[in-house]
Amino acid sequence: MNSNEALTSLGPFNRFMSGPIRAVLAASGFLSVALWICAALPTTRVTASDLGFALLVTLVFVLAELFPAEIEIRRESIRFSFSVVPLILALFGLPALLVVAARSAASVLTFFVIRREVWFKSYSNVASQILEVAVAAILISSFRPPGAFGVGSWLLAGCAVLAADLVSSLGIGLTISAYLGAWDPNI
Repeated sequence: MNSNEALTSLGPFNRFMSGPIRAVLAASGFLSVALWICAALPTTRVTASDLGFALLVTLVFVLAELFPAEIEIRRESIRFSFSVVPLILALFGLPALLVVAARSAASVLTFFVIRREVWFKSYSNVASQILEVAVAAILISSFRPPGAFGVGSWLLAGCAVLAADLVSSLGIGLTISAYLGAWDPNI
C-alpha cells in the first residue's frame, strides 16, 4: 500500500473533512471520556489552603511543560516532561477534581497562551492531558489504601502513572492518525 492508498483508507471522510477537523473530532472524543470520568470522581469540600496548593501545582505543571527533557534515539526524538511528580503529589494531597482543573488550566496556559501552537494541535494536547489526569485521578481516588502513605500508595501511584501515560500516548497516536486520515505505523 502506497501513501496515497493509506490516505484513502478512511474512505469518504478524507474527501469531506480536513485533517485538522478529524484531529479535533478525535480529541473531542477523548475529552468527552475525560469529562465522563470526572463525573465519577468524588466531590469534596475545597478549602483555601487547597486552592493555594492547587495554584502552586498549576505553576509547577506549567514549568514542567515549558522545560521538558529530550532524548534522541537514532533519528527519533522523544520529549517528555516531569509533570508526573506534581501530578502524584497533588492527587494524594488535593481533591481529585481540583487536580484535574489545575492540570487543565496549566495545559491551556501552556499550549494556547505561552507556546501559541496551531489551534488544533493545542486542543488535541490539552484534551489528551485532561484525559491523562482524569485516568490517574479515578484510579487513585478509587483504590487509595487507607492510612499513611506507604508501599501500597507507591504501587498505586506507579500504576496510575503507567495507565495515564498509556491513555495519553494512545490518544495522541489516534489523533495523529485521524489528522493523517490513516493509521501511521510509525507511531
